[in-house]
Amino acid sequence: MSNVRAESLSGSSRPQSACTHTTALMFLELRLLVIGCGMPGLVNAPGNGSRMPDGARLERLHTIERLWASGYRRAIDEELFHDIASRHVTLTRTVRARIRAKRNNRTQPDWG
Repeated sequence: MSNVRAESLSGSSRPQSACTHTTALMFLELRLLVIGCGMPGLVNAPGNGSRMPDGARLERLHTIERLWASGYRRAIDEELFHDIASRHVTLTRTVRARIRAKRNNRTQPDWG
């Protein structure tokens, strides 16, 4: 498996397998979806429908990761959120449904 360079939360660059790097990116995208779907004004706001180039998307994901690591755990990039939501439509619907269920039933949310 090929090695790629990935920046960790601490900012250090270390070799990781492509699978690990992909998993980390998927986690960042999921975390951004959860935060964005939890913001009432952002949930129904439409994106512009265009997708970001991969390089720009990765750079913005790493910027958000650094903000989260610095303590800004609810920081969000709205354009990036809409880009990820448009790439993962079914996942976005699932996350929104789970957040709604949790808000509607604080004692026992239906997690499927």
